[in-house]
Amino acid sequence: MKCLSCGKWSFRIICKNCQSLITLKPTLRLVGDLKVYSFFAYSEIESLLHYKYSPVGSRVYRVLCKIAREYFAPTFSLKEAYGVGIDDSVRRGYSHNGIFLSEFRKCGIKPIYGELLAQSDVSYAGKSLEYRQTHPKGFATHLKERKNLIIFDDIITTGVSLSEAKRVLEQEGNEVLFALVLCNARG
Repeated sequence: MKCLSCGKWSFRIICKNCQSLITLKPTLRLVGDLKVYSFFAYSEIESLLHYKYSPVGSRVYRVLCKIAREYFAPTFSLKEAYGVGIDDSVRRGYSHNGIFLSEFRKCGIKPIYGELLAQSDVSYAGKSLEYRQTHPKGFATHLKERKNLIIFDDIITTGVSLSEAKRVLEQEGNEVLFALVLCNARG
């Protein structure tokens, strides 16, 4: 197969050389009182993210999530933290945030799959902040065990989804510690 980045023959979906060129740009954004940590600038991995709805999308996401986890793991020290992915439902064969959760399981975060699902089919892609604010996703959850949670999502643009997810989870008595997103659209 050929590397998706450079086009050279490789046994990997993204060759080792191209993986080493993927630049980490960790950022911290505040969305209200929620700390949101991201690993990449959207503009720098946009071409790779476009594969997310293709047959190789899950493999591309695994590469990006592994790079993020290897950066994050040495600094993480919580003993009792659970990860919950936004809208962690399977479409087109895999869940983006399911891969993210699975990779971060390797640093001790206990994944909770399929527990923060949007009840609305609204899509925020390319939509304004006003549209996002007036068209909530209507998240539903049954996490009533008062867990320490980390919210996972692939991209932060305005933070509306993360704010709504945090509110819903906290209404059920959970504590949201922070959020991890793969990339920051403002970065």
